[in-house]
Amino acid sequence: PVADEWVLDPNFSWSTVVGGAVRNLNGIDGSGPNDVWAVGNRGIILHYNGSAWSNVSHGLGVTNINSIDVMSPADIWTAGETGKIYHYTGGAWTEDEDTGAHTWNAISMVSPTLGFAVGNAGWVARYNGSTWSVSRPLAGYTGNLFDIHMISASEGWISGAGGKILRWNGTAWSQNRDTGAQDWDGIFAFSAPTDVWVVGSNGHIYRGDGTSWNPVASPVSLLLRAVHFFGTGNFAKAYSCIQ
Repeated sequence: PVADEWVLDPNFSWSTVVGGAVRNLNGIDGSGPNDVWAVGNRGIILHYNGSAWSNVSHGLGVTNINSIDVMSPADIWTAGETGKIYHYTGGAWTEDEDTGAHTWNAISMVSPTLGFAVGNAGWVARYNGSTWSVSRPLAGYTGNLFDIHMISASEGWISGAGGKILRWNGTAWSQNRDTGAQDWDGIFAFSAPTDVWVVGSNGHIYRGDGTSWNPVASPVSLLLRAVHFFGTGNFAKAYSCIQ
């Protein structure tokens, strides 16, 4: 990426915060303003305590970490390349699972007994409270799955390459929509299933209303990597410009 931009509700403003990282950061999450975590390439994990960022020493190697989900200050999950899924609990980081050659792009946990990670080649990993199992929920689909947003044990959404949008109904994943060649890099279910958003390349934005998916006018034509809502009426989207 050669440029990173943010579009945010005009009632807010952005400021630069020194994080102390010299590597790409791929994911960020937190339990509150005094507990924010960021992860990135070569195993970097950063923590923000409300006043400063610090580099966390975890001893788990230098595998790229792509995603993080903070359930609470004492319960944190990450997912990344070479099948690595890490867990922070009891004040320490451990390797919870190594699924082998899989690349996990995003992780979303629901509870101590349910969570999912999505990755390249159509793979999805499911956590049942003790072990992870890996499968391809869409028969014959080997495209990359980029993002996941779990709302509850009975509601979740995945976005991926080739226009794929998947929905979890509490029992299984199924295809909710195929928009064609468009890759969807980010997904957020604001009020599922009646208000779900996906973003992707060339500034494309689609919104699902529970009945159909429709394009939303975008102010940019760049790659949109993620989408997130911060309460009613406050909408932010992040994008990176690739040359």
